[in-house]
Amino acid sequence: MQAADWGAGKEGAGPPRLLAKWLDCLRFRTLPKAGGLDDQPAGLLEKMKLLSEVAQAIEAYEKEGKEPGKQATWCKKHPAWWKHVKRVRELRNGRTHP
Repeated sequence: MQAADWGAGKEGAGPPRLLAKWLDCLRFRTLPKAGGLDDQPAGLLEKMKLLSEVAQAIEAYEKEGKEPGKQATWCKKHPAWWKHVKRVRELRNGRTHP
């Protein structure tokens, strides 16, 4: 949820530590742990990428998709991002099913 809050620009919300590390990896073109790709902990890169996608999706939705009358068009235009936005909304409303 912290990635979603950060993507939404909520005051005082910073990126989760894992997302901040992912952004550093992209900026410095390096892997999170020493060694090569096979030396990374299982699932780490996937988790980092997912956090980044959630933050990007929420940010884009807040800027473009949330506007009244534009949500349906935005959802059709960005189905992968809508999947993340929809899941975050479900979690915030207390729904825990995938």
